[in-house]
Amino acid sequence: MTERSAAFPSFHLVLGIDLGTTSAAVSVWDGAELVLIPGPAGDPTMPSTLGQNEAGQVVVGLPPDRDSARTVHGIKRELGTGEPVRFRGRNYQPREICAFLLIELKRQAEAYLGVPVHDAVLTVPTAAGEPQRRALREAAGLAQLNVRRLLDDPVAAAMAFGPADRERIYAIYDLGGGTFDAAIVRSGPGTIEVLGT
Repeated sequence: MTERSAAFPSFHLVLGIDLGTTSAAVSVWDGAELVLIPGPAGDPTMPSTLGQNEAGQVVVGLPPDRDSARTVHGIKRELGTGEPVRFRGRNYQPREICAFLLIELKRQAEAYLGVPVHDAVLTVPTAAGEPQRRALREAAGLAQLNVRRLLDDPVAAAMAFGPADRERIYAIYDLGGGTFDAAIVRSGPGTIEVLGT
């Protein structure tokens, strides 16, 4: 057990994962605030891309090469469609590509925390239908993550911001790479109530 893992007791460890269209991030609650977990280069976000290097090895999180058949990007848009994606000479389901991304985020979190993590809360666009939500859960399962909950993107943003010191009503906007979502929340000491998305 590392010094860092002692600050995050394993019975509290549920990752917060935003698998965005263009970039992804993973976080954990340390009991007082949300901590964004940095990747190997220290950046708290990772491009939502899957590619292969010159040696043919799979590489997750490289900036997308839009002219290359060796890079998959924007895969979140394809979740739940059943449309195969061609990568490394074979067809993959979008959930399988998303699983590669989730595996890397889980790996980064475990390296940072110093302990294994099995549970996650994932964000999802407000307009995502049941096929997209099911495919995201399946991707998490392939990455050996137990999905505790799916949260709409702007609701997750409101929760990350935390409750207000006195009762207020907020409009939360999430302008992502593939979607633009909004939520109206009532926030006060100890509570955040979603009034609409």
